[in-house]
Amino acid sequence: MSAVNIIEKILNERHDCEIGNFECCIVCSSRLLSCKLFSFPSCAFTVANAGCQAATNLASIYYAVKTYNLPLIGVIETNGISVKDLIGMNFPAAEVEFKVLSKVYEENFEILAPLYESEELLNTAFIELNIDAQVDVIKNVPEFEKLFEEKGLLICGFVFDEACVYGEKPGFYLTNCNGLKDPEAIRQLDFMENLPEPLLKEKVNRLHIQM
Repeated sequence: MSAVNIIEKILNERHDCEIGNFECCIVCSSRLLSCKLFSFPSCAFTVANAGCQAATNLASIYYAVKTYNLPLIGVIETNGISVKDLIGMNFPAAEVEFKVLSKVYEENFEILAPLYESEELLNTAFIELNIDAQVDVIKNVPEFEKLFEEKGLLICGFVFDEACVYGEKPGFYLTNCNGLKDPEAIRQLDFMENLPEPLLKEKVNRLHIQM
């Protein structure tokens, strides 16, 4: 199955597949695995931790992609988890595990805080930036760069919108595609023409667009 078909399945929450037949690798928040608001892809090789961090799991991600010849890595985080709570833990190991997340928060707080008075909106903006950072972490590893160039591997970021920031009910939204963050630019990618226009219009979305 192609990467764009898997993207469509994730956005539509249609996860029909054979047990043990991996179609993609998903790096996600552990909270998503027990969330009852949606159907999680059973066809995914899943790598989960509290903060949706890729750096501490690169070997597992690479193993999945290489062993099962997967065309897509999906980085999926929910805005139902508080970034502030994660980086505020007084626990030594958190400094290592959430190093990238903490950097995202520290470098962007003064920019984002005046823009979003609502805690839900501010947290969602940080979630988007965390996803961007995890996509970059994976993309910048030479072994993955080779797979992007030679195999056409895609890496996409999704937000599961528990807080209903993007729409009226919880659901998946595509916010990053191979490092591209502008929703309109993502919709214009050649391979996206295979997706229904209403789906692209509704489900390719983003709160904080950096120009």
